[in-house]
Amino acid sequence: MSIIYKTPNEIKKDKYQGSKDNSKREPTKRKVLELFDKLPRGKVLEIGAGDGFLSNTLNDMGFNVIASDINTDLFKPKNIDFLKIDANFTFPFEDNSFDYVVSVETIEHLEYPWNLINESYRVLKNRGRGGGGN
Repeated sequence: MSIIYKTPNEIKKDKYQGSKDNSKREPTKRKVLELFDKLPRGKVLEIGAGDGFLSNTLNDMGFNVIASDINTDLFKPKNIDFLKIDANFTFPFEDNSFDYVVSVETIEHLEYPWNLINESYRVLKNRGRGGGGN
């Protein structure tokens, strides 16, 4: 089921707003949060975390989040582990380290986009088939 936001009032009713500049939060991140809300809680790696909105909201939802980005200046949350990672290269994690990997609007900025996919697959538990909570 898709949610389409048509008016400012419908956007205000969105339960995944989480910050003062809610009007700027694109529907993609809201949809990601809606999908995560249905998943068992577990360990999440966010690649391309930007200002930390998604990581912070996932953390508030009960996920154990590690955030990353190549730009360290934008990330705001102080209660979430953050690493500088260039997604064009190998991630500094063991195989099978995360229940979920999320990356929103990042892959189009990469010189080697397949690396993001390959590395995400490598660090995912259970070959990326979900399950969470382990």
